[in-house]
Amino acid sequence: MNRKTGTAVVVLTVAVLVAGIAVIFAGCKRLAVVTQPGDLSRITMIDSKAGWTLTKDAQIFRTGDGGATWTDVSIFQVPMLGQTVPVIGACFLDKQTAFVATNSGTDNQPKIVVYRTVNSGSTWDSTNIVTKLDWEKDDAGGLDISFADASNGYLMIMGTPGAGQMGKSLYRTVDGGKTFSFVGDVTGMTDEAGTMNGIAGYPTGMAFSTPDAGFVTCSYSAYTYILMFKTTDAGKIWKLWSAPLPTAYQNLKPAQDFYADAYPPVFFGDQKKNGIIMLDYVQDGKHVMQSYRTADGGGTWTLGPVLNNPDVRTYSFIDATTGWGVDESGKLFTTTDGGATWTAIASTAK
Repeated sequence: MNRKTGTAVVVLTVAVLVAGIAVIFAGCKRLAVVTQPGDLSRITMIDSKAGWTLTKDAQIFRTGDGGATWTDVSIFQVPMLGQTVPVIGACFLDKQTAFVATNSGTDNQPKIVVYRTVNSGSTWDSTNIVTKLDWEKDDAGGLDISFADASNGYLMIMGTPGAGQMGKSLYRTVDGGKTFSFVGDVTGMTDEAGTMNGIAGYPTGMAFSTPDAGFVTCSYSAYTYILMFKTTDAGKIWKLWSAPLPTAYQNLKPAQDFYADAYPPVFFGDQKKNGIIMLDYVQDGKHVMQSYRTADGGGTWTLGPVLNNPDVRTYSFIDATTGWGVDESGKLFTTTDGGATWTAIASTAK
């Protein structure tokens, strides 16, 4: 349900970026105070001043002053106790432009809708997706959306997990999300020669650096390789992509001696040539979050620093050194050394 009544302003007392969130719902004359951390699912900063956040209850906020204040630009009402939180896939492209994909139906009767704003969330337009595959008619377990620029973007629909796999379909827009065309079923399958084609496993995210080149990263599903996939032909063909192993893992066998969960890259700079990606290497229960760098839009990657906090798995960078991250509990962190050191942003209730 769209929410266009009332104005919400979120005020964060900051040490570096955010300290607490105060939300004013003018429509009901109630001041609700929500402390940070604890409710964020992701943050995307466009530069040192402008950025967006998404909360675990599907609320969207934007800032234009480096996090000193945040404005509520949510599409949906806050779910009431016992209500299901909408499935959300979001791409915050720039200061004015954002895209949100959601299932406005049910898991067995999906209705996929993509919302878009070009005025910083003041208004949202929507597009209904006409799905093409049989399994999409009664199975919608997840959504992801990524835009390389204001015109070119991709929507991935995922089924519910099962037996190490889930269905995956891909749709493309070339008109800024006004219309989407079906690219194909991109569910990973191994051919007779043992070559993986398509996207296998459980996706953790999707990111396109150009209109034709993109990445999907996945979590471990007992495969004997790390699940990272790349396309260079606008999503038609997806192939396994490999990064150099850290020295500690070069003589070990994936799945047998260790495994790795991959998290989607973020690209920055005018041409999106520079980027950072994180891989969580796990051996004997110990997690090591390893970063990688690219200077050619993801064509090649080199080892970066190891993170001091392996729990930061959602991250945003505006350059090679300055970034923000959120851990699984919703706590917010910042880094000024390219991800080697993450510092929690202290919060106090207001």
